[in-house]
Amino acid sequence: MHFISFLVTSYLLRDSFEDSLNTLKFADRAKNVKTLIKSSESNIYDENLVKNLKEEIHNLKDILKIRKKRGNISNQEEEILRLKV
Repeated sequence: MHFISFLVTSYLLRDSFEDSLNTLKFADRAKNVKTLIKSSESNIYDENLVKNLKEEIHNLKDILKIRKKRGNISNQEEEILRLKV
């Protein structure tokens, strides 16, 4: 359960009576407000998307391995090959 807190202030001065009354009326209405919390889901957790991305990483690493055998690879690409996915 989630809660929302309000802090209202009022003054006992005659000049601020109407403002204080309006503040108290607002607080009374606000306590009756109901909120609906809905979680949003992202496609990033879609199993097919994750599977496809892993396959793509595997294929790209295969390309880097071929380039490594030919001696045509940079230090950054060498580090990528060491990463576990």
